[in-house]
Amino acid sequence: MNGRGTRSAGVDRSVMANGDQLPAGGQEGPSAREAENGAAVSSAVRRGADVLIALTDQPDAGVSELSRRFGWSKSVTHRVLSTLADARLVAADPVSRRYRLGPAALRLGLVALARADVHRLAVPHLHALRDRTGETATLTLLSGEMRLYVDQVESRHPVRQSIQIGSSAPLYIGGSSKAMLAFLPVERQERVLGSAVGATRADGMPVDVPALRAEIETIRDLGYAISQGERIAGATSVAAPIFDGRGEVIGSMSVAGVTVRQDRAALETLGPVVRDEARALSSELGWR
Repeated sequence: MNGRGTRSAGVDRSVMANGDQLPAGGQEGPSAREAENGAAVSSAVRRGADVLIALTDQPDAGVSELSRRFGWSKSVTHRVLSTLADARLVAADPVSRRYRLGPAALRLGLVALARADVHRLAVPHLHALRDRTGETATLTLLSGEMRLYVDQVESRHPVRQSIQIGSSAPLYIGGSSKAMLAFLPVERQERVLGSAVGATRADGMPVDVPALRAEIETIRDLGYAISQGERIAGATSVAAPIFDGRGEVIGSMSVAGVTVRQDRAALETLGPVVRDEARALSSELGWR
């Protein structure tokens, strides 16, 4: 039997030989094995999605860490990661053996972002910032407790800052990060600040968490954040938060320059310019 009830020579074969009646229409429903296979596929897909979502909240993770997080055995976790790695959705560091999002995941994210209103609406504001300041203008979006560079309009200066689209960074360092961190709910701020303990700046000095706490209040008052050589030696930035229609911070817009052209006073002059452009974009996204 081929799995479907049939009608032949006027004989109703919607009743199987063992007396079980087929569903209306004479078609056999899914077998127990088919249902079991479907449930297994659904479970595997869900596990893969859980891992990908977890890796958007942190730079990388190991097999043991993910096993504890989800309550899976290490063999199950390794199997899920191997499947994702085959599809290039995750990639393993050959030394640490920790996993991070892979190139295919990055491509999926960038395609989604390219189609999002925030990216489309931001483009003219980025051009306006670059033209008004002469420096590279960047767009960064919040991704869990990290931030992701999604676009830039580069400066015309021979010596300029240029970002790597798709690169990510923690929220405790750099102007674009701090502009978002200052407007996150307190519990999320605390998680980020906790992760900053033991982290270092570009100059090798440790991140000063108490000073960062105080700076958060200043950023909230001014509406913009300043960075001088924090994440990249010789680089500067002034960034302001972008809010959505619910009033939640979703990203930041920045002017990224170099220390040879921008001292602290110059950066403070640029702050209101960046803040106003970010607020104009936020208004287009429904923020009031």
